[in-house]
Amino acid sequence: MGPPLEPRRGRTGNPDPCDRSDPGNAQKLDWIAAHRSDAEKVAKELGVTTADILGLSALESTWGTNRFAKEGNNFFSLHYPASLATGFITAKGDPTVKVATFAGYGDSAESFRLDYGSLVKNISDPAKFAASLQNAGKYGINSDGSKVATFVGSTAATIRGLAKRLDCD
Repeated sequence: MGPPLEPRRGRTGNPDPCDRSDPGNAQKLDWIAAHRSDAEKVAKELGVTTADILGLSALESTWGTNRFAKEGNNFFSLHYPASLATGFITAKGDPTVKVATFAGYGDSAESFRLDYGSLVKNISDPAKFAASLQNAGKYGINSDGSKVATFVGSTAATIRGLAKRLDCD
């Protein structure tokens, strides 16, 4: 048995964003494929890129693996009440925090568009997209009201990384 296989590298020497031999990357590609159509609809309505919508929801839901995504189909960390919400679940450790639940990704994305879309309309630059949400106090805010220092950079990096995967088969 030889050494572990290294991720396939693209022309720039970076990991190939389309490499399905890496289980983590394959999972991300499957997640993108599952939600791309709904994200495209919302992106078109807002004049932003599909990567902006998918990237924000990937970051907020930990690629669909966090509790609110799994139990409530909430991929955008939307608090209750929210447009199209079917109900809510409470945050562990703080029952006063109500997080909206949805029928599926499409309703979660549409709720984001209805409730926060005006903040990002026609802003397709990943950093400006994230900064607009943070500056409005809707995302990337600590419980004391201060800004999460890494929110804009992390969101922009997630959007850019996801955009590279949109061209994969």
